[in-house]
Amino acid sequence: GNRNLNSTSGSYKITTYPSGKFKVGDYIVDFRDNKTATLAGYKGTQTSVTLPTEALGYEITGIAHNAFYSSNLETVIIPQGISHIGSSAFLSSLNLKEVTLPDTVETIDKNAFNYCKSLENITIPESVTTIMTSAFAGCNNMDSVVIPASVEYIGEKAFGYNMVYFSGDTQKNNDFVIYGHKDTAAERYA
Repeated sequence: GNRNLNSTSGSYKITTYPSGKFKVGDYIVDFRDNKTATLAGYKGTQTSVTLPTEALGYEITGIAHNAFYSSNLETVIIPQGISHIGSSAFLSSLNLKEVTLPDTVETIDKNAFNYCKSLENITIPESVTTIMTSAFAGCNNMDSVVIPASVEYIGEKAFGYNMVYFSGDTQKNNDFVIYGHKDTAAERYA
C-alpha cells in the first residue's frame, strides 16, 4: 500500500511492494536488518542520475541484481559507500554512456554492465578486487580498459567481447587493449 513518511532527508511517498521492497522517491529500495539497504530499481524519468547514499536513514551499500536492467539512463554516478554492483545491474542499458564508480566498490558482479553498447570507457577504481564473468561484455564501443593491481579475479569474457547483434552471442574483439600490471589478474586475463 501507499503511505507518507517523513525522514531527516525529506518527505517521501512510500509504496510497499509484495517482495518487501519499498519505493522511496524514484528508487526501489531493499532494506536490511543491519541499517543498510540496496538499490533494487529506478522508477524515475531522468536520464542522468547520482544514485542516493541513504534512504530513510539506512546506508545504501549495494546495487541489486537487475536493479537498472534495460534502463534509459545515459549517465550514472555511483556514490561513495556502494561496495557491490549486483549481477545484471545495468544489463542492456543501451543508452548508458558514462558511469562513475566510487573508490568503495569492491565487486562488479557478472553481467553488471553487459550489453551497455553506448558505454565507451570505464575507470576501475583501486578498491575493486573482483570483476565477474561478462561484467562488461557487449560494450561494443569500449576499446580499452585500465585494470588496477588491486583486482585479484577477472571472470571469463569480462572485457573485450562484443555482442553479435540478433544472436545474443559474444565475439572476441582482437583490437581491445587491456592495460595492467605485470603478475596481476590483468596480465593473466589479457
